Amino acid sequence: MLDGINPYVRPVSDITKPVNVTVHLFLISIIGLYERERAMSSLIWLDLHWFDDQLGWNTSKYDGINSSRVSLNHIWHPDILFRNEIGNKRGMKDTDFVDPTVYSTGEVVWWPGKEVRTKCEIDTTKYPFDEQECILAIGKWYSDDSKIHIIPVSPKPDITYYEESEQWHLLDTYVKIDTRLESHLEFSRIFYIIKVKRRSTFFIMNVIMPVLCLSFLNQLCFVLPLDSGEKTGMCMAIFLTFAVFLSLIGNSLPQSSINMPAYCVYLVFQTILSILTISLEVFILRLYNNLHWHDSSFSRIAFFLAPGLRIPLSNEITKTDDDNADWHKSKQFTEAICQNVAIKLDSIFGWVLFACNLAFTLTFFVFVNT
Repeated sequence: MLDGINPYVRPVSDITKPVNVTVHLFLISIIGLYERERAMSSLIWLDLHWFDDQLGWNTSKYDGINSSRVSLNHIWHPDILFRNEIGNKRGMKDTDFVDPTVYSTGEVVWWPGKEVRTKCEIDTTKYPFDEQECILAIGKWYSDDSKIHIIPVSPKPDITYYEESEQWHLLDTYVKIDTRLESHLEFSRIFYIIKVKRRSTFFIMNVIMPVLCLSFLNQLCFVLPLDSGEKTGMCMAIFLTFAVFLSLIGNSLPQSSINMPAYCVYLVFQTILSILTISLEVFILRLYNNLHWHDSSFSRIAFFLAPGLRIPLSNEITKTDDDNADWHKSKQFTEAICQNVAIKLDSIFGWVLFACNLAFTLTFFVFVNT
């Protein structure tokens, strides 16, 4: 049956006409998307059909046999491959199920299947609520459209045997034909577009919620009384917890400088907010416990801020026996002013940072969900 068959000659009676190859893609599973490599790994099957007039036979001469498996190396086959595949084995020849089936009518059916790793422009700006569009681009290695014409069977890849991914939810699929003109020759490609959305439940529970809890727990530092002696300790404990948590989740975050995730910006903001909380609490405690009341820049700061905070600069304090002493600068009065200013500032800074944290958090969630 294969006598006289040349696998390097296109199976057409008129060499001016192309070989029509129908392509049907079966998407079996999405193995993963890799932000750093900007790639998608998926398992696919291709259903390729074409006619080879040289391979037809009369079934009556072969005991009614109407089909046969033949070696791919013994017959002509199209030079189809994934144009955007990453790796050395870009063709379909070295895939699973390589032997095609030849029918008595001359029809050849080839079902190559493989795990393919293709380029994908991944945008992680809205991580972990991001949606991605990846392309499986099927084309020819060297044959132009005048030699081989590839035709998609359906407007969508077949997902009959699709297995859901644990990390990605399949939203939509569709097919697009792209034709390029190179050296006055047309080269067509079939684009199978795969649109997926990240399953965010795991990331919400293990990445986002702990940061939210720590960020608002940080605001409770301003609620503690100034004379409790635990304000800076609590601030440092929260900051260290936050730092350790960031080191733990660092590898799970997308590592891309092209499309910086908004969540990374949110983490930077929370880190700055935590450092600012510690700095403000140290300043407030230093002002509250002003030991060098008679000659201190903190005393001058307190007297400068007192009018704006509606703290009176007069008080019923008994004069000392020293007539040369200025009762406005007496120890009792200065300490009272410093403590009142510190209490006011502690409340103001607490509300300001809480408002900033709430506004930035709401902005982040609105941005990643729109």
